[in-house]
Amino acid sequence: NSGVTLSGTNVQGGNNNYGIQWEQSYDNVSFIPAYGTATGNNFNTTAINQTTYYIRNIKNLDCPTEVLLSNVVTILLFDTVTVSFGTAQDSICSGEFLYVPINFTGVAPYNISYTFNGIVGQVNNITNSVHIFSEQPTTSGNLTINTLSDANGCLVLQNLTFNFTVLSQPAFNLGADLDICGDSLYFNPQLSVGNIQLSSFDNLNLPTSLPGWISSTTYESGTIIVQQNNFFCTAADTINIGFFKEIDQPVVNNDTILKYYFSHPLEATPLALNEIGIWTILEGSGSIENETSENTVVNNLIAGINIIEWRISNGVCPVKTAQIKITVEDLFIPTGFTPNNDGQNDFFVMVGNENLNNTKVIVTNRWGNLLYENKNYKNDWDGTTISGEILPNDTYFVIVELENGRSYSSYLIIKR
Repeated sequence: NSGVTLSGTNVQGGNNNYGIQWEQSYDNVSFIPAYGTATGNNFNTTAINQTTYYIRNIKNLDCPTEVLLSNVVTILLFDTVTVSFGTAQDSICSGEFLYVPINFTGVAPYNISYTFNGIVGQVNNITNSVHIFSEQPTTSGNLTINTLSDANGCLVLQNLTFNFTVLSQPAFNLGADLDICGDSLYFNPQLSVGNIQLSSFDNLNLPTSLPGWISSTTYESGTIIVQQNNFFCTAADTINIGFFKEIDQPVVNNDTILKYYFSHPLEATPLALNEIGIWTILEGSGSIENETSENTVVNNLIAGINIIEWRISNGVCPVKTAQIKITVEDLFIPTGFTPNNDGQNDFFVMVGNENLNNTKVIVTNRWGNLLYENKNYKNDWDGTTISGEILPNDTYFVIVELENGRSYSSYLIIKR
């Protein structure tokens, strides 16, 4: 909206008696005397608010009919060219992009030159009135717009600067989940920059800062959430921590000796919270009714030594064990007895038979003749035959058949 200076050449010829008048027009048709002092070779126009046309009118004052008109000087008035920054976030986290809106006035397309963190660059043929400048800076710095030009050739020399800050982005990894034998853990993860926040939705006792102690007096597992904030740059990670109570030494029932009896109760101290117990036969054989119960029964033991272990586990805590030895004495079949009614060794007594049912006993002589038979023997044979005859001193043969299918045979001496 300022004025311009119009320069004309010196007039030559005639008697140097000239009259000069600058004229102006807004339509290049109708001209009127220009505003201001407009009678010299040069002319400073008044402020121009629209496209204006100028000519220089020269009259020969010695010959008033002799008039010379200059060529038309057109002064085009373009929109003012400006550049400004729009609203942008002036702090970003490392690794993020910086986005800065740049606003233009004038006639598109626009060309700008800029300096970004000391590096000069240029963007041409911008067709919109707003251009989004984007870069991924690694350090804090600034963006400066050096020049702007538009389609009309209007040029603005501008040092417009936008300052920004790059904040360190917190980054950390809490690692794999943890299981602890105990009720507390000294938690010291490798963290990054920024303030720390700890939280958990579980029944855990958390420290006010890290490193610090995390505990669970009820031996529960839980998830810890750690968040680190560097202003608005944040990072978070989770870790699951399991707390397990240390196992007390278990106690089982005492070792025992069974007289040809093949079942026995198994008893252990009660399991604590989350503990898992299991009975295992280490030596011998048998079948356990409920292997994971503290109180159960073992059946089908074998004659001889049977060693059974009660094993308790609880997470990562060391396993604790206890053992019971059950010795099963085999059925004792004597090779002789003295049925003379003296109160000593008067009956054929098989030790262990008192624990059995349906034991079959057959007695024959050396020629295989049947002398005695009982299908549910109760240690009560006194050396008489089926018909009640007293057997004389001699060597006989006995066959014992058990309910479980086992059978024994032996010689038997009767001595009265």
